[in-house]
Amino acid sequence: MTKSLRQLAQELHVSPSTVSRALARDGAINSSRANAIRAYAEKEGYRPQPMRRGMNHTIGLVVASDNGVLPEDTYQNELLTAIVGRLGAEGWHLQHEVIDRNGGLPALIRENRVDGVLLAGCPGRKMCDEIRNLNFPAVALDDLAERTGLPSVLADIGSSVKELVIHLREIGHQQIALVASAKKYPSVVARVEAFREAAGKQGATLQFSSGDVSFQQGQISTRQLFAKQHPTAIIYNTDILAIGGLIELARLGLSVPGDVSICGCDNTIFSQQLDPPLTTIDLNLAGSVQTGEPGEPKQFCITTSVHWRASCSGVIQPAN
Repeated sequence: MTKSLRQLAQELHVSPSTVSRALARDGAINSSRANAIRAYAEKEGYRPQPMRRGMNHTIGLVVASDNGVLPEDTYQNELLTAIVGRLGAEGWHLQHEVIDRNGGLPALIRENRVDGVLLAGCPGRKMCDEIRNLNFPAVALDDLAERTGLPSVLADIGSSVKELVIHLREIGHQQIALVASAKKYPSVVARVEAFREAAGKQGATLQFSSGDVSFQQGQISTRQLFAKQHPTAIIYNTDILAIGGLIELARLGLSVPGDVSICGCDNTIFSQQLDPPLTTIDLNLAGSVQTGEPGEPKQFCITTSVHWRASCSGVIQPAN
């Protein structure tokens, strides 16, 4: 349990006003005493409660990334939009913060500005442990309770990947490839495992993107794939990679879906604007907003769905 300012004052044998002024860096407090008070408060995990009493109907969305400045792919932006809509409909506010994946507590938790947090981007275990030790309400999105020790949500994306593979097989595709991004995310692992299970060993190729999720990486991965194989259908781990793939296939003189059918994942705003519109998996992002009691590492699962569009068609069989 986090200590209050009054408890800190009692343990330091000073008045609550002295602790308050020291934490506020009031110049009227002796500097050595102020430093000692701040150090003790930091050691005890004290979190100030600025400008509010009780709940203020605000949820934080904390996005972890390697650079600590920007989200790593468009999924995070789509997630933000979905959460804003969902919380707004229920009368809640949202604060958003991007942090270093391997850093400590984000400011909106340290400063007690929110009533609970949604964590995205697979934050480091250190941060998850600190949140759990504070008994702070939190839910990890696109993650595993086993890893985070927190209530966590993971889309049942494997079932949609299997649906893609099975239908592509049914319309004549025997050479199917999956272009996947970094396997540090549980959802990526789920896609790879589902693809392997549905496609089997015959006529299936895995190609991993070595860089960030971007149009350029989609192009590079597609170029590398066709240097080894000539699949008639490609499932891309994200819509962004699929768009890069569409660009590279055109550069290679291949048409979509005439020569190659392609599918994406995320159902971003771009997917319907392409020519041809992109078949993709909708991750049901609004359904990601779940509640979980502190200390209860429960695993939530949300359903996904395939949106079939013109980027996929059957293989033209040669005449006998």
